[in-house]
Amino acid sequence: MYNPPAPERGFIRLGTIPEAEPKSRAKPVRMPLCGSYSSSSSPLWPRTGGSPKARPSRRGGAKAWRYSLSPRGEEARALWEALSLQYRNLLKAGYRVDLGGWRLYFLGGKLRLERHCQAVNPACFTFGALPVDKARQDRFLMELSHLLEEALARAKGTGGSVSLSRLFRSEVRRGQAPPYAASPLDWKP
Repeated sequence: MYNPPAPERGFIRLGTIPEAEPKSRAKPVRMPLCGSYSSSSSPLWPRTGGSPKARPSRRGGAKAWRYSLSPRGEEARALWEALSLQYRNLLKAGYRVDLGGWRLYFLGGKLRLERHCQAVNPACFTFGALPVDKARQDRFLMELSHLLEEALARAKGTGGSVSLSRLFRSEVRRGQAPPYAASPLDWKP
C-alpha cells in the first residue's frame, strides 16, 4: 500500500525530455527532495500507467535533454514560491544567490551560474527570511542543491537545458565547463 511522505517533506520533480528520442526514453525521472534516486517504480511514486504530459523542445533538431526542477506538494510549493521571490529581489538588487554547490548572479547585465561550494552544507545557501523552521529550510535547500547538481551533471554529459522553476534556465552544451550562461525564468530583471 502506498504511504504518502510526511507533510514537512517537499518534493522536486526532475523531468528529462529528450528531443527526437524514442517515446520510451521520454519518461521523467522523479526524485524526492532528500536527493536519493527514485523512478516511477519507486514506492514514493506509484505507477500511473501512462506517459507524462510533456513536449520536447525542437531547437534546431538537436538531440538534447531538458531538465526541469520544480517543487512537489503544497508545502514545498509555498516554501519555494516565497524563497524564489526573495531570490529574485536579491538578484535584481545586484546580490548573488547561493544554491549550495552553485551560485547565481548578474555580471555585465547577464545572469551566470557558477560553482560555489565543493562540500555542500547549510552555510552554502542564501537563506530566506521566512517564518519557517531553519532545519526544514536547510533540508529543503540541501535536497534542491543535490538535484540541481545532478541535473547540471547530466546536462553537461548530454547537452541540454536546466530549469529551476521561478528562477532561471541555463543552456548547457555537451562537455561545457562552468560557468554557464543563464536567463531569468518567469521574471524580468
